[in-house]
Amino acid sequence: METPTSTRELIGDDKGEGAREPRRFEREPGEPTDERRDEAVRSRDADTLVAEVMRERGYPVEDFEQQAADVSVDHPTVVEHYRKAHAIQTRSRASTEDLREAMLHYRALFAELLEPPQRERETQEVS
Repeated sequence: METPTSTRELIGDDKGEGAREPRRFEREPGEPTDERRDEAVRSRDADTLVAEVMRERGYPVEDFEQQAADVSVDHPTVVEHYRKAHAIQTRSRASTEDLREAMLHYRALFAELLEPPQRERETQEVS
């Protein structure tokens, strides 16, 4: 299986393009459509994928507050995306629109997690 080279290839974009990897945030063809359920599943899957990426990058994943604190050190510009997406994801009855908003936050976070930490980028710029 070919490794994706960008976030767009891994999770697609807002227009439904991209994704050589299985599109983990979308329903299977032929499944009944329940828009809110679909968005809830996509949001849950996004949360799971972010946790997997964080685990692979060495972040502890057992405690959300610790994860957010650790992300804020390496990726300070997107920690609020993580907090907002997680807050929406954990609501017992988030609206379809809220769940879509969570996906936008997860995409921003995911794109940043694929980049080197800010301190590494700053070191490279100085060199």
